[in-house]
This record gives sequence, C-alpha cells and structure tokens, in this order.
Amino acid sequence: CRSWAGIRTMAPSVVQPTASKPHAALGLDAYVQVTSPIRRFADLAVHYQLKAHLRGEESPFSSTEIVQIARECSSRSRLLERWTNDYWLREFLRRRAGEPLDALVLGGAGRRDANAYKLLLRHIGALVDFKSSTPLRAGDEIQVAPSKTGDFI
Repeated sequence: CRSWAGIRTMAPSVVQPTASKPHAALGLDAYVQVTSPIRRFADLAVHYQLKAHLRGEESPFSSTEIVQIARECSSRSRLLERWTNDYWLREFLRRRAGEPLDALVLGGAGRRDANAYKLLLRHIGALVDFKSSTPLRAGDEIQVAPSKTGDFI
C-alpha cells in the first residue's frame, strides 16, 4: 500500500535538451537514455545525433526537433503500451471467468466515485480498477472473479 502511494506521487519523466538539475539516482549533471534503435524511433534519432557529434558533423536535428521527437514518441509509446497491457490483461481475465483471484486493496481509484478502488491482483502483479458497494480499506485482502468479458463480478 505504501508503494502504491509512492507511485501515485511520482512525477513523470521530462524530456528536455539541457539538464536543469542533476539526475537524482545517478548523480550526473547530464545523461542520455538510449536503448536498441530497433525498439524505439526516438532512440534511433538520438543515435543519429550522437554519431554525428562523434564524427564532428552537424547534428541532424536541432535541440527543439530532438525534444519534440522524443516527447511525441514517448507519449505514443506509453499509450500503445497501455492499450497492449489492457488488452492482454482483459484476455487473461476473460479466460479465467468465474475463477476467484486474490487481490489486495491499494486504495480508492478516484475521487469522483467512492465505490471505485485500485486493486493489486497478487498472482499476476496487475493493477486493476474495481467497484464495490461494500466499503473497502487500503490493505484489505479480498477475492474477485472476472466475468466472461474480463470485467469483475
């Protein structure tokens, strides 16, 4: 439950052309995050930038352009990842329709609906939204069963 509270207070990462403050965990004034260019277009763009710099060539993208590329790719990537995870979680739950699953109540899922809760499905480590007419508290351990559509009954 404390971890969930910590996650909810974390600020999202920021893409910017210059380091305005050091990286908290690494203790560096500046850094670049790069993975395999096969995986992400933004990483490929950064690879082009780094290679041009190391060769003493002009950068293929301005700082404004590279920031825009990184922000747009990051935003789309998160959205696609969320859709993919939601699809496969729903498919997993749909295939287990009626089977009880152990869940830990992490807290309320929204301020607008007092009956909405965020649950951790312990078996698969998934966070899900859940509605209950019975009041629940953070830390409660409950069992939930998915329906044939992957929703909870």
